[in-house]
Amino acid sequence: MTDTGIVILNYFSSKDCIRLTKEIRESGCLNPIVLIDNSLSEEEARNLSLLKGEGPIKIVRNEINEGYYKGNFLGLAILSDVYDCAYGLIINPDVSAADWRKTLEGLRGLFTGDEKLFSAGPLIRIPGAYQRNSPFPSFRFPVECMKNFLFPLSYLAGKVTSRVRSRYRSQPFALEGSCIMTSIDKYLSLELHFTSIFLFGEEIIFGLESIKRGWTNEYLPYVEVNHHHLPGQVDKEADQQRKNSMREISTNYCKSSFIRFVYRLSLNYRFRIKDIIHGILR
Repeated sequence: MTDTGIVILNYFSSKDCIRLTKEIRESGCLNPIVLIDNSLSEEEARNLSLLKGEGPIKIVRNEINEGYYKGNFLGLAILSDVYDCAYGLIINPDVSAADWRKTLEGLRGLFTGDEKLFSAGPLIRIPGAYQRNSPFPSFRFPVECMKNFLFPLSYLAGKVTSRVRSRYRSQPFALEGSCIMTSIDKYLSLELHFTSIFLFGEEIIFGLESIKRGWTNEYLPYVEVNHHHLPGQVDKEADQQRKNSMREISTNYCKSSFIRFVYRLSLNYRFRIKDIIHGILR
């Protein structure tokens, strides 16, 4: 696996980054790690500097936080240019695994002899919640309009479907992005599609571009990680970023101006209902 590296993107999660890096090394995984720090914080930078003795690791402090895709883009570009890697495992800091070496080997093996493969991902469990993040279903704007107008029933139905779908190996539309291995060249080729996307919606772009370019995505349910991030948390700033990203995606990928209008209307409805539900439960 000398052609495979790891990217970790930090945003005020230095403690998790330190824990994750040590967990990777303790599993016997000596692959190069590029840690991109988007925190713009002296304290975070000092904390991360403690990792400099943890095997081949490069810590890059960004002067501007340009979001999820561009942070990982920089990390993957460094893996390619500095370490001559062809594949990169992108991991959120709050993800853990029982054996990272086996995780890398399992995902990396799928790329052997498959030039069309864009990404591969494991089963992602969420401790403390009866949920398993799984392959993304296909994305079509008319269907998404209906799902938004049927929220929260569509959300609950989606979670049930997700648990069932996560049991079986498949070639899905896209994969959940908190732990995903990707072909670095393919990932870097998508840069222009993220000029206005700061956060959220990346998986949808990956899926839509995979279809357009003839790429595939592979899901392995027998490779597992844990994502220590409970779903359903209230974060109005994140919701606004999500809405902005989805509106931008509709601009770039929805050809019908009428469907695009209805889709944006459905987004406003969905997030309004979500706010009401959170207000009631508060």
